[in-house]
Amino acid sequence: MKATKNTTHRLLIGSAKFFYHRHALATAHVDEEIRLVMAGQRGSLRRLIYLQGLQAAACQRLHEYLQQIAVRVRRDDTDGKEFREYLDTEAQKIARAAGEK
Repeated sequence: MKATKNTTHRLLIGSAKFFYHRHALATAHVDEEIRLVMAGQRGSLRRLIYLQGLQAAACQRLHEYLQQIAVRVRRDDTDGKEFREYLDTEAQKIARAAGEK
């Protein structure tokens, strides 16, 4: 899914979360592969290069969604105000959930 002007707030945030987690997982895999290469357990760098490509792609997609979120938050029109209210509501839900534990 490509972030467009008509993308709903919930879908935009959900996609950003997905690519954030995908990037985090790819980063963990790259780190593990680097450890294995440095320990001498991997004789080739082919897998490391492949994993770095996945990490870069996930990072690029994450940046696209974060830029779209930033544009919407900075806007002063109704969409920007609506989006800020949506983020405030989500932040309050997270704060309440953290307080209950």
